[in-house]
Amino acid sequence: MLCALFLDGASIVLSKDAIVSGNAIELGEVAVISGVEPGVIANLEAVDLGYSPSPGYSRLLFAERVAQAVELAYPGLDFTVTGSPTCKVEPATRTVEGSRIVQVARDALTTAARDARVTVSLLEAVADVKVPLGADEPVVRAALNASQVTSGVQSVSVRIEVDGRPQATRQVQFRVQVWQTVDVLNRSVRAGDVITPDMIEQREVIVPGHQRGGALTRSMLVGAAAARNLEPGRAILEVDVHRPLAVEAQASVLVEVRSGAIRARAAAVALQGGAIGERIRIRVVDSQHEMTAVVQSRSLVIVELGG
Repeated sequence: MLCALFLDGASIVLSKDAIVSGNAIELGEVAVISGVEPGVIANLEAVDLGYSPSPGYSRLLFAERVAQAVELAYPGLDFTVTGSPTCKVEPATRTVEGSRIVQVARDALTTAARDARVTVSLLEAVADVKVPLGADEPVVRAALNASQVTSGVQSVSVRIEVDGRPQATRQVQFRVQVWQTVDVLNRSVRAGDVITPDMIEQREVIVPGHQRGGALTRSMLVGAAAARNLEPGRAILEVDVHRPLAVEAQASVLVEVRSGAIRARAAAVALQGGAIGERIRIRVVDSQHEMTAVVQSRSLVIVELGG
């Protein structure tokens, strides 16, 4: 069944049922217009009839609503509405595959991990999503729900947009393992034992999600005493060992300031004691300027500008 609406010689025939695309319904998508010049027909076809329904839903357009929209676009024109009073509108849709959603989420995780190697496994499959058929391909964007990538279960929010408007959001969960090549013990070490160079080797290990602080390097470990019984093959953290001070408070040191390829050295005084790799406050002798430096050896500390 059809309903007809006449407007100064223009015949606007609404379909009882119509399939529309995009975020808004245009008159030309739900009606056949005739009786006037092609330019006028094009203008009438572009009349906005409001939002299009979401996938899985429909919207009922009333002939009175169509008349109001045309009158608003072309005030002063006389017309009458006859025929069927309604037109059922359903959206044209397209499918965003669940596999695409998962891949976008996976790429976001691996990109956020930067230089670290990560392995991820999907915890639960993601279903396909139907979205309105827009003028352009749907845009699928992902954002991590955590500030950084760590080992354990991690969730990624994936949003699907059509013509710039959000249409759906899905949460994708992965089991994540972050790998890092670090210096580890190659044997068990008892509490109180001093770590020697032959006890250390490099391995790629999983960084636990609860780990706080970076793993100690070989130069930091040699000479340190185990604070507890330590098993082989895992990263050694600051809390695992007692490290001897390489620089005592008030000791004279040489500070090397680095900025890219530029190096400059000056005499300084350590205001704090620190082990190799620790950050301490120092004062430059000539300028009396204070800054934070990293202990490199018993006589040298490093300041990285911009680092």
